[in-house]
Amino acid sequence: MTITEIKKVPRLDQVNDLQGKIVFMRVDFNVPVKNGRVVENFRIKSALSSIEHIIKRDGRVILASHLGRPEGKYNKKLSLNPVYLELRKLMPRQNVLFWDKDISQISKKDLAALEAGDVVLLENLRFNSGEDKNSVSFARKLAALADIYVNEAFSFSHRKAASIDAITNLLSACVGLKFFEEVSNLGKLIKPRRPAIGIIGGIKVETKLPLMERLLPSYDFFLIGGVAANVFFKALGYEIGGSLVNHGNLKQAEEILKKFGDKIILPKDVLIWEEKENIVISRQVTNDKDIVYKKNQMILDVGRNTVKDFSKYIRSAKTIIWNGPMGQTEDPRFRKGTALLAEAIAKRSKGAPFGAVGGGETIEALNRIKMLKDMDFVSTGGGAMLDFLTDYKKFPGLAAVLRKNKN
Repeated sequence: MTITEIKKVPRLDQVNDLQGKIVFMRVDFNVPVKNGRVVENFRIKSALSSIEHIIKRDGRVILASHLGRPEGKYNKKLSLNPVYLELRKLMPRQNVLFWDKDISQISKKDLAALEAGDVVLLENLRFNSGEDKNSVSFARKLAALADIYVNEAFSFSHRKAASIDAITNLLSACVGLKFFEEVSNLGKLIKPRRPAIGIIGGIKVETKLPLMERLLPSYDFFLIGGVAANVFFKALGYEIGGSLVNHGNLKQAEEILKKFGDKIILPKDVLIWEEKENIVISRQVTNDKDIVYKKNQMILDVGRNTVKDFSKYIRSAKTIIWNGPMGQTEDPRFRKGTALLAEAIAKRSKGAPFGAVGGGETIEALNRIKMLKDMDFVSTGGGAMLDFLTDYKKFPGLAAVLRKNKN
């Protein structure tokens, strides 16, 4: 993405007059909730700068988000009430309200009661089937609540929902401060400074292989761990036992290896969990292609030799993109590969080189090892980050705002 294209994106801090205005802000508060409490609030905190920007200018804020997949029906377990309670903790000086009514039941009287600086969180948008259907009629109900639309939900903007797409045809539209930060920073990864290194791990391989195909022509190497490594190992004919692998991705992995095999760097050693004995085994990856030969054994992390090898590539990089942990970091026995790799990136990513990480799995893993703050830029998006980098011109949330401002 070019600097000229980035400058054309309309953003919240360019809106001249917010005093007395009601701003409908689409946020992504689809955060993990357990026992009625938010357990990870990264995405909520990411929206605060835009909310506070409006408050300081005497605007009124209506926040709208989804949570989970209620399929157009009310589901108490997916209510945004726990998110509201977390938001109140993060904004103790502000009048933060929660409207649990159906959107169609919100009246003009409710809006008239809002004062400058008030913040209202609506109930889960996906309780209405019109949200996921990109319904114009549902978008009209949302737009009727406000004067201005702000998209601060980068991490959900790869979806054409009513609150992302259709609504932009009905209100003056722009992106939030964090959304613009995402566009500005991720844009640097599309035409990177070389040498450029990609690091791919985690579970959802089907969304990551298209990104690799898009970026590999302009990147020097991709370092592969997690389930993605299993797929490439399998494509090369290695025995991987009971390790997780998506067989539907094997053909695409084979094509990538044919085109860019010299740029794909796979683990030199791995940590294997044997279910029957509940033990961890370290094993080298050799030419005999027998990594794992028992069905009750699974590859769950990269080994120390792999980290040393990957670190050599990282040290020379001027651009680094990382999506997905190297192992099953929920288990302390399989965190070390991700932790050591994060240390290598942190040492190199500050200063002249630029390093960006993204994806829910990656953020959770970095939180576990207390290294999230050591990254240059952390994207709020997982699938959204991948879709934006794969084809930013068709990215729904950005395309909708740009389309509105061309009209």
